[in-house]
Amino acid sequence: MTQQERLAGDAAAVRARMVAKRDRIEGERQRNIDLVIKYVISEEDAKQRIAELKEERLRVDAEMAALEEAPVPVALHPAALDRYISTVNSLAETMADHSKAEDDCGSLIQDFRTLVHSVTVHPRGLGSASRSK
Repeated sequence: MTQQERLAGDAAAVRARMVAKRDRIEGERQRNIDLVIKYVISEEDAKQRIAELKEERLRVDAEMAALEEAPVPVALHPAALDRYISTVNSLAETMADHSKAEDDCGSLIQDFRTLVHSVTVHPRGLGSASRSK
């Protein structure tokens, strides 16, 4: 199991525990209201407990809202990983051999284009390279 999968599982477990806690609190609050309606307990006896439960539920709701969404692990197909590794290895070999054979430049360019979608060049002063001088 990867670190990302473990973190996603941990976040989902925390959220599930909080949902269960909120549901228990709301259930108890509703039972107290039902007891008042059925005249089993007086409204005065239940009033404070119902208010406490409502406050506690609101606190749990706020904690849940503050939780970050569980990160979704990205899984790549093994064939995609194999192709990427193969392309990187081919590019490394081509670059190593490039000084020996100038006519192999087409292979170098093709391997590079397979790995890199686009390259953006910024004029001096707009990118971080100008700040590092």
